[in-house]
This record gives sequence, C-alpha cells and structure tokens, in this order.
Amino acid sequence: MATFRRRNGKWQVQIRRTGCSPVSKSFVFKSDAFAWARQAEADFDRLAVPESRKLLTTLNFKDLLQRYLDTVVPTKRGKRNETYTIQAIMRSELGSLKLFQITPQTMEGYRDKRLLENGPATVRRELSVLSHLYETARRTWLIPITVNPITVIRKPVLPLARKRRLRGDEYDRLMNVCAKLINQNMAKLIEFTIETGMRRGEITTLQWQNVDLYKNTVFLPMTKNGLSRTVPLTPKAYDILVSLSPKEAGSVFNLTNVAVRQTWERLTARAEIEDLHFHDLRHEAISRFFELGL
Repeated sequence: MATFRRRNGKWQVQIRRTGCSPVSKSFVFKSDAFAWARQAEADFDRLAVPESRKLLTTLNFKDLLQRYLDTVVPTKRGKRNETYTIQAIMRSELGSLKLFQITPQTMEGYRDKRLLENGPATVRRELSVLSHLYETARRTWLIPITVNPITVIRKPVLPLARKRRLRGDEYDRLMNVCAKLINQNMAKLIEFTIETGMRRGEITTLQWQNVDLYKNTVFLPMTKNGLSRTVPLTPKAYDILVSLSPKEAGSVFNLTNVAVRQTWERLTARAEIEDLHFHDLRHEAISRFFELGL
C-alpha cells in the first residue's frame, strides 16, 4: 500500500508489499506522486516491479519473453519477423530457465548452438532482440537484473560484404526461364529491381497510390532505415509500370515477399545459376548507376 508524506519541501511516496522490499520516490508535485504510486502499485500487481531478488528465482525467462512479445514487439516496424524470433526462443532451452539461470555463459552456449544452424547475421539479430529485452526489463519494468548478459559476450563476426553481380549470360538465362512462367509479374519485378535498385520488400509493398507516372517517380513512405524516399524511374522502369496497367490503389506487382523469395530460388536453380541472391540485383543496379556516372 502507498503512503505519502511531506518531507524537505517534496512529496515522498513509499510502497510496501508482502515479500518485497519497499519502493520509494520523491516528487515536487503531489499529483505526480499520486500518478507514480498508481502505476507502481499496478506493476506490483503484475509482479513486474518487486525489487526482491527472490523474483529472479521464481520468474521463468519465457515469462519475460511473453511480456516483451505482448507489449514491445507490436510497436516495432519489424514486428512480424521479431514475433517469429521471440516464439522460437521461447521454444528453446532458454524458455524453461529461471531468470537467475540466464548468465553470459548461458547466452554464449545459445549463441554457439544457433551458429551451427544459422548464419552470423541471423544470430546477431537474435542477440540484438534479447539485449533490448533485457534493457527493457531493467529500465522500464524495473526487474532486478544487474547485468545484461548479451552486452558482455562476443557477437558473431559478419562476413565481408557481397560483391556478386550478374555474370556472362546469367541475365539472359534468367529471363529465358522467367518467360516460361504463367505469371509474368516476376520477370517484370526482376527487371524493375535492376532498373531502380530498390529492395525486395520495397518493391513487393509498392502501392499504386505512391506511383507518379507524370513525374516519373515512386514514393516509398517507409524504408529499411526508417525514412521515406523518392525513387526516380528510368525509361525502362516507367515502361514496366505502364505494362502492369496502373490503377488508383492496390499492390503494383501483386507478389508477396515470400512468393518472390521462393520463386527466385526455383528460377536460379532452373537457370543453373549458383550463388546469386535476389539482393545481388540491388548491387547490380547500383554498380550500373555508378558506371553511368551517377
């Protein structure tokens, strides 16, 4: 229960709960003191704030992950992928451990096991999510965690940046295979990527309302770095959009990110092209821009 008292010109609030250490804070204004007390008591009821170290021995890491999934992930741009990441971690051996059992050594073991199954970039992203989870638990939820174990372990080293471009007759072979597809939107999407240098996700989510054929531009309201961007169209990129029968609204290419990825894998296999990622087309496009003096 919260108690209030006036001390040295400030309002001091103290909250006591059975089995937990008292929590107190001082405020200049009484209204702020009451507001903080209401929030603190609500957190106590959810077992979110008790500063007793006993909480670390009773709370499962899975509980922390679930709270993060329910309250933090929905606010993120990449919430879909991060949801899959959190759910996978919850199913791992980490999910069944108590908070006090999660140490830097525990996280090192998890990191090494994941590296046997995934690339360093994927594992680094997972560790980044876990690190933010710990910082949220410590700073926002006030759970008595003294050390963020992710900050003290070594992160996987990323490989050197890819410089793969289309080689020899790979473009012609790729287009020949695309010509046999019933839906020609994939071929147009590939050519559009090379003409604009846009990312796969930017193209699959491109909407007609953001296409301006009078100004020869497309507008991307949200990109990977969180900023908007306007992309100029080459004559060929313009013709590709016109061939898709422009509409007032809706998806331009009518292909999902997953569909493009799966189709790309089949196309490169049929064209007998090795080690060519869809993202390499972006590098191809930027290299061509550079060669043109842009």
